[in-house]
Amino acid sequence: MKVVEVSIVAGASLGKFSIMEARLIGVAGERLGVKYLSCDELKEKGVIKRANSFNKAEKWLNTKEGLEWAKDAKHYQIF
Repeated sequence: MKVVEVSIVAGASLGKFSIMEARLIGVAGERLGVKYLSCDELKEKGVIKRANSFNKAEKWLNTKEGLEWAKDAKHYQIF
């Protein structure tokens, strides 16, 4: 699975735990799937400070380091 683009489309919180919904896009523009990424993990990496910092997260996720991290990141489900 070669992820070449990540698009943040939504966010959600349950108590103090927050996630961002990320669409993973492949080489030919095909949708490879959706992952719910932990905002806490992005905060620990210094990518974002608030759970609603979608633009900052998306910008970093589309770097070489971010694409690798998104591909291997744990998928969270809070609902």
